Amino acid sequence: MNLIYSLIAALVLSLVHVVSPRLNQILSSRTAAASSFGAGVAATFVFLELLPKIDHGHELIGNSIEFVILSGFLAVFSLHHLAHRSPVRGKGRFAIVLATAFAYNWLLVFSFPRSNGAYDLVITGLLVLHLFFYDRSIREEDPEAFDAWGRWLLVGATMLGWCGLWGLGHPTPLMEDIMIGLLAGAIMYQIFTVELTITKETRYFWMIFGVVVYLGIFLLSTVFMFKASPG
Repeated sequence: MNLIYSLIAALVLSLVHVVSPRLNQILSSRTAAASSFGAGVAATFVFLELLPKIDHGHELIGNSIEFVILSGFLAVFSLHHLAHRSPVRGKGRFAIVLATAFAYNWLLVFSFPRSNGAYDLVITGLLVLHLFFYDRSIREEDPEAFDAWGRWLLVGATMLGWCGLWGLGHPTPLMEDIMIGLLAGAIMYQIFTVELTITKETRYFWMIFGVVVYLGIFLLSTVFMFKASPG
């Protein structure tokens, strides 16, 4: 059953890539509000879902788990720096940015922390805007290439993440901690370099609203799971 829920989540995230050019037109007049809301949701996802999941990583590798999170942040930063500050230009720069996004999408699906199916699908839905604005930043590098084949490569990344779950199963606890730590660092980089800088004015209300919406769903799920648990 978990594989079915994971497949639905992967299909939802894949759909974001398919319709991102159309979403770009729909949200063109609401960019600041939508990106701020997406940033609030993504930040809350990191602090409420990802970081608590790697607490037991301290038992496995000690305080080194913090370096894993930092490594995720620095890995994405380094690749973007290579793409934009090096002699690489044109198609080469777009290829580096797209390769980074490919790894990001694969990691998001393969290492997504799982609680229960319905809750995971709701959280996946909340992350749609975050993923869309990541797509939007990639599309700005080369709109024609992204629309023609780049977005389909990202669809392949999300589905490959699910295929990894289907074929390999859950990673070991140590590997899961490392992957979630890398994902947490990568998401934080995207929040501060894409969603909160995509316009000159971040909409404070919409960012806080994103946090509140996520927090409300999280608390309702916690209460429901507590009441449903035996004893």
